Amino acid sequence: MELIAISSKTLLSKSDWKKIEKNFGHIYFVDNDKLEVFNYNKTKADKALLIDPDFIDWNFPNHILQEIKNLKYVCLTTTTASYVDENFLKENKIQLLTIPKYSTNSVAEYLVFFMMCLAKKLPLQLKNDYKQDFSDKYLQIELTGKTVGVVGLGNIGNRICEITKGLDMIPTYWNRSPKKSKFTYLELEELFKNSDVIFITLANNSNTKNIVSDRLLKIMKPSAILISGTGIELHNDKLVRQMLNKGRLFGFGAELANGAEYEGNVMITSEYAWFTKEATEKRVEILTNNLLSIK
Repeated sequence: MELIAISSKTLLSKSDWKKIEKNFGHIYFVDNDKLEVFNYNKTKADKALLIDPDFIDWNFPNHILQEIKNLKYVCLTTTTASYVDENFLKENKIQLLTIPKYSTNSVAEYLVFFMMCLAKKLPLQLKNDYKQDFSDKYLQIELTGKTVGVVGLGNIGNRICEITKGLDMIPTYWNRSPKKSKFTYLELEELFKNSDVIFITLANNSNTKNIVSDRLLKIMKPSAILISGTGIELHNDKLVRQMLNKGRLFGFGAELANGAEYEGNVMITSEYAWFTKEATEKRVEILTNNLLSIK
């Protein structure tokens, strides 16, 4: 078995790479500017493919995946597999290895931090250089007793429910498939209509593209906060901006890789939610074990 690594050598430590090389026999490292010219079929040996999406700007060409002969495994450095053709892998019985749950706490805490900042209008205070102003523009809200609506009760969504429950809030959720949960289930329309804070924690894929419709956004309370854990891909960003400008939304938070300019009570950061000491260490541990499990 050979390993083709679409990643930097700094992804893992030298000692980890040595362990992995012993397991595979040989590792080919492919630079991101050599993706289209590298010979992926130098030998007839079975192959495993390691892909770090950060190394290739989250865009892995599908035709390369299809041209690698004797491909048996695809090993990713992320929980999501949105940047590879999962249907092709299933059809060709290629095993997919991801890194589940490594950043659940990190991301959930980060999104709850967004909620705190928006409820206290910290973004507006920052823009005003902390000048004291007791006008309605800076009037905050308390979160105790407020209803939380989580759209997508995966690991992160469930953790957000647990944290907000601890803050004496009322967590509710909607999920595409039934879940056994201690939290209250609401239909999607009811959740958007009744929630004071809405967290979107769905995976970004073809099955979720149109779930957060314009109609759902328009029935939100004007006093509500909307927080997206998947950037701006699953909702109409133009409409959200309009709602903010017209006072039809109390606040909005999201991670965007290159940032963006918004008006109003908005918390936008780069994609740092997963980036904690604990999560990065767990990620490396799981990734190394995944690679060592391939025989």
